[in-house]
Amino acid sequence: MPPRRRPQFTQESVEQQLQQIHLLDHCGQSSSSENLEQLGPIIKQIYTNRQQDAYLRTLQALIDSKDTEIEKICGDNYQDFISSASTLFTVKSYTHNLREKIDTLDSSVSQIGHGLAEKKRALLQSRKTATNLDEAIDSLQASLRILDVVDRVGEMVKEGKYWSALRVCDDAYILRLDIT
Repeated sequence: MPPRRRPQFTQESVEQQLQQIHLLDHCGQSSSSENLEQLGPIIKQIYTNRQQDAYLRTLQALIDSKDTEIEKICGDNYQDFISSASTLFTVKSYTHNLREKIDTLDSSVSQIGHGLAEKKRALLQSRKTATNLDEAIDSLQASLRILDVVDRVGEMVKEGKYWSALRVCDDAYILRLDIT
């Protein structure tokens, strides 16, 4: 009986089988245990046909390809991360500057407010003083009118015009009632 010829796996067929297992894993069509079950006969056949070196080269190429893909994804994400971090630091700097400006404006407004409060107190005090002065002037003018009447009464009494002096006193009494 002639020796049984072992099937030879080419590099291409090994890659195809590995890709098929890899694609099944990505598509979610099988679980890890199913992938291992598919990988078992392939590894046995590779071992039986003594094609371990070809399989390892293909596997290493797949690993290198995936490493390159991972590095590219990490590089892209790293640039996005650096950009985001830079933007975050810029926003933080602007926020800090804005907070300082707000604090400065707050203290300025507070100082102006204290100044305005003092001016308002002074204005109210001035108005109170002005009102008191107006009342004092009115009282003095009323007193001057009464003094004028008393002076006229005194002159009339000196002249002997008692009846006229009495009428002027009566007018003064009515004037005093008007004042109060």
